[in-house]
Amino acid sequence: MYKTLKLEEIPDLMNKGYFYQLTYSRTLNQEIHYHGFYEIIIVISGQCKHFVNGIESILQENEVVILRPQDYHCFMGQSLNSNLLSISLTEEEINKFYMLYGEKMRDLIYNGENPLSFKLDLIRQFMINKIYSKIIIGSEVVLILKALISDIFNFLIENYVIHEIPEKNIPLKFSDAVNSMKNVDYIVEGLPALIRLSCYSHTQLCRLMKKYYDISPKEYIFKLRMEYAYNMIKHSDLDFETIAEKIGYNSYSHFITSFTNKYGVSPSKLRKNL
Repeated sequence: MYKTLKLEEIPDLMNKGYFYQLTYSRTLNQEIHYHGFYEIIIVISGQCKHFVNGIESILQENEVVILRPQDYHCFMGQSLNSNLLSISLTEEEINKFYMLYGEKMRDLIYNGENPLSFKLDLIRQFMINKIYSKIIIGSEVVLILKALISDIFNFLIENYVIHEIPEKNIPLKFSDAVNSMKNVDYIVEGLPALIRLSCYSHTQLCRLMKKYYDISPKEYIFKLRMEYAYNMIKHSDLDFETIAEKIGYNSYSHFITSFTNKYGVSPSKLRKNL
């Protein structure tokens, strides 16, 4: 029987819901074990040999693995320049992300036979490295970890969750209309733009969005607005009121509340920790 690393063995994790480690080439845990919590492993540099659920693999730079409580694993070796960021979080905390990102995200992470493993694209690598540099400084670590996990979940939404849908044979004209909504002018206009581009009534549009994308038109537009705002906060110097206006919010306070509820961090905290 493998050892179980329990929540109460890590006081910070039990009290704050989050705990992180940077390995800096030190020898990784070579004893096979379970966790009573989730662990997200990000390979910052180098590579390592990982054993999980009876399968060996080589984790490369910028690769991410999301371990669940039912997974058993250990490390079997690593390169000299390896540096891993390990983020542990409780089930209570990851459930908050599932509530924000939906059941499809939970299914993607939790229900597979083996833990989810993927490599970040160049944009996300850049974002992760910026946030990682803040972790080294050590300021407001829990907020920084939440922002980092939000980035990872956004990457999964864009590359795994949404992209499961094309096998449903979406009508080309309809998919073109939905993709056109990523234009900021249409994001600002919102639902009327999607109705006009799709040439469907509101009732038909609701039915088709649910059928092909498992999301309502309102939820889809909200998602686009929040993602656009998130990127502007991270990659521009625009003030938050201007950003709110650019994505179609008439109420600045409503924008702040919506953004904070979506990502678990306010726009000001997000920008401060970049």
